[in-house]
Amino acid sequence: MSIYLLDTDVVLAAIFDSVSLTARARNALADPNNERRVSVVSAFEIAVKHTLGKLPLPVAFDQDFSAAFEDVLVQLAATSLEVRLPHAFRVRRLPLHHRDPFDRLLIAQALEENLTMVSGDRQFAAYDGLRLMPA
Repeated sequence: MSIYLLDTDVVLAAIFDSVSLTARARNALADPNNERRVSVVSAFEIAVKHTLGKLPLPVAFDQDFSAAFEDVLVQLAATSLEVRLPHAFRVRRLPLHHRDPFDRLLIAQALEENLTMVSGDRQFAAYDGLRLMPA
């Protein structure tokens, strides 16, 4: 059994029913023996980008963002990962390979919680110790 932390791009693929994931990632996420986690950081990132007009979302997100996001968690058979102080402390110690604050916090969470990150972001590979599955 593996525990995967899904990057925001993977969550967005689920929202938009995209088949852009690699076969390996699709198989790992479909395996009922594996656990999937989605960070509340992804919810923040999606909300911020939508508010700034950079990310169109289905109408359900405008009607009730929380309920729509919870539906995505159900669709992914994922549980929510909250942000805790150790995650913030880990961000402080990360090298600046990646400057996006949302991605840095996701990386810190994966490292701190010993999770495998599922992401299409190639910059994540620069972080020593981060287990990464390309999405």
